[in-house]
Amino acid sequence: MSFKIWFAGLIGFLILAIQPVQTFAKDTLANSSQASAASSLSIPLSFSNSISSSGSDATSNASSQSSTQSLNASYAVSNASLGIPGRPAAKVPGKAVAVSSAVEDAVRLKKGWVVSYVYKIFDENKPTLLLLPGIFRGLEKEEEALRTLEAAKVNFVSIHFSTHNKSILWLEENETPYFDGGLPLFTPEKFAREVKAVTDQLELQKPIIVSLSYSAVVVPYLDAEQFPYVVQVAPMGRHDEANLIGGAIQKNWEDWLALNPYIGRAGVLVAKNYYLHMIWNPVVLFLSSQMPSLQDPTIFTYQVDGFVSMNFAAEPFDISQTNFRRTGKKFAWIVAQSEDPTRAYFQAAAIKKYLASLDKTTFEKSIFGKQGVFIIKGSSHIIPQDQPALYAGALSEVVKQAEKEKVFGP
Repeated sequence: MSFKIWFAGLIGFLILAIQPVQTFAKDTLANSSQASAASSLSIPLSFSNSISSSGSDATSNASSQSSTQSLNASYAVSNASLGIPGRPAAKVPGKAVAVSSAVEDAVRLKKGWVVSYVYKIFDENKPTLLLLPGIFRGLEKEEEALRTLEAAKVNFVSIHFSTHNKSILWLEENETPYFDGGLPLFTPEKFAREVKAVTDQLELQKPIIVSLSYSAVVVPYLDAEQFPYVVQVAPMGRHDEANLIGGAIQKNWEDWLALNPYIGRAGVLVAKNYYLHMIWNPVVLFLSSQMPSLQDPTIFTYQVDGFVSMNFAAEPFDISQTNFRRTGKKFAWIVAQSEDPTRAYFQAAAIKKYLASLDKTTFEKSIFGKQGVFIIKGSSHIIPQDQPALYAGALSEVVKQAEKEKVFGP
């Protein structure tokens, strides 16, 4: 069998295997030009269904979506009975600043590895929020959420991972990014190194990590001594949360194909890497209508590689399986009232598990106990865009209480 025939056959198998994951999600990227700040990993995979004709026919797609909706409905019913002890957030007093004075900068870890960030430090003796990005980018200084934090004089740093457009644009002419689209396998540890590099460059003392959807994947890899406090904002529940049945099918197909001596695990990964590039290419094409820099063919290619790398880094992830007694970290939580039901199930399961791991004093009195679970009314998954004042209000409350509890500093 020639290599071309073998490879084409393997791609075909993977298309059949991964296709069920591509169920069109309600909070699709196409619904809002601002969605890119916080969308979870599942959205680009599902979004490809609307812009690609590859895969199964309409009948089998309808059957797959029906099965997924049935499974997700069972999670929604379970979620209603979980009863996590959440409270509403209050808006920050006053209005957001009209024009941000936050500073943009970057840190270089090595050739081809640059991390962009924006920061505003009012008082280095007070807690600093270290805001991690979503799947598509980090929060920008022009956005109301950061301008509101700035008005409240809250220290913040907002990061774009090296795989994001803002960081890619910091590369010098003819400098290529260190990631190549996922192979060798891209891991969350690399993003954790980026968070540490920014922290060290700014000489931050135990900043409060603020994840955003996708970046919940990175939190377990952050050193607990340097980063003992975390606010999980609309965290991703699982990497396959858009379609749990499809995710299971994909995993079984990959494991089965890997048993073939002519394919093996390495062959599966090569084919999967190729197919994920097919998935992400039209997503970046869509984003290029909002981000002119992506219209440059070289930047376009780098961005596709970046998203494929992030895709690999998220597998496998399940926040509900976290052993909170062993993380060495304390958590606060900001979740959306109108979150996707399946994602909400995993979020609520993780919150309950975390609260159960606490001692009585922390549970009752600390902002990193039950007092630190905020449910944002009137918001879907994209909290910083849907309710920026409430998002900033919840974070401001965490900072204020953390300062009272003296949980920051050297």
